[in-house]
Amino acid sequence: MGTRDWKSPSPPWVSTATAQAGEREAAGALAAADVRVVRLHGERMTEKLRLLDAFAEAFDFYVPWGRNWDAFEEMMFNSIVLSGIPVLVAISGAEQLLAIDAERDKNLAIFLDILRYLGAELARPQQRTPQGIGLHVILSKAQDAAMPAPLVSLPELHELEPSGGCDGLSKG
Repeated sequence: MGTRDWKSPSPPWVSTATAQAGEREAAGALAAADVRVVRLHGERMTEKLRLLDAFAEAFDFYVPWGRNWDAFEEMMFNSIVLSGIPVLVAISGAEQLLAIDAERDKNLAIFLDILRYLGAELARPQQRTPQGIGLHVILSKAQDAAMPAPLVSLPELHELEPSGGCDGLSKG
């Protein structure tokens, strides 16, 4: 079972984890049945348009949509608000995100900024969801894989645990 309440709209909204810890958290959230778990794979999102298309498919963006960062932000917000259900996006292979994108660091930074912005905006009371809606993203990687520079400064899942125990997620 996972260590966090993924329904909560509280930060941090984006964190990293090892593949094993990320999978454990996704499985725990899925078992809770009151959180929508969206699983995506970094190796399928190696370019900006592939990343945008993967999210568009997972969140049922209506067609046509702009396939740019502004449209991505708007479509994600609308999709989650309309569903009213907290979301945990579990991205495996995060070290491969935008791996062949010509502007990788820039686009990763924009992607992370949008995810954090969405987390903060969705946490605010909305007419349809007065308590706010949780949006959390776990970027998990293979044990020995190096994360791209923009992902290195993100909090790691083991740092987010309640003080009562580590549930096997700490480094060691």
